[in-house]
Amino acid sequence: MTRSHLLLAAALAAGFASTAARAQPAPDANDLKQLDHDAMERAEHGPARNWGPPVPQSSIAQPKLSPLPIPATCMGVADDSLILAAPVAGSKSIGTTGDSIADTGVVQAGYHQVLYRGRTTGWVLGSLVHPYRNKFNPSAKCTLMGETSTGAVGYSIR
Repeated sequence: MTRSHLLLAAALAAGFASTAARAQPAPDANDLKQLDHDAMERAEHGPARNWGPPVPQSSIAQPKLSPLPIPATCMGVADDSLILAAPVAGSKSIGTTGDSIADTGVVQAGYHQVLYRGRTTGWVLGSLVHPYRNKFNPSAKCTLMGETSTGAVGYSIR
């Protein structure tokens, strides 16, 4: 072995040793109880926090919306579903969804056409599309409000 190989081996061994020395065991139930107790104690003896009254929603500027360039309906979809450029498996992805989409009602080869941005449309696999359901508020309804100046679809979930 050359001198540089020995130096490299020594440096690697020192790195592994220092990493092993820093490794911490997972906290057990007693540690977690102590952390909770400490946090509650700090909250009791800490400064009072007064954030003031909530900001009225009417004071928050609402984006200017224009009508959608293509008629669409709000539908639900699996979070982070791919939006494809064409209704073909393996087509280029142009984006991903949230939990709702602007479905144009056009279905081709098992894919739903969706309004993506402005006049750009994409395609989502039909088996992922369903009537809108809010995970946190089952009675919530989704309405498409229009299009923002950047081309994003404006949704109202109430």
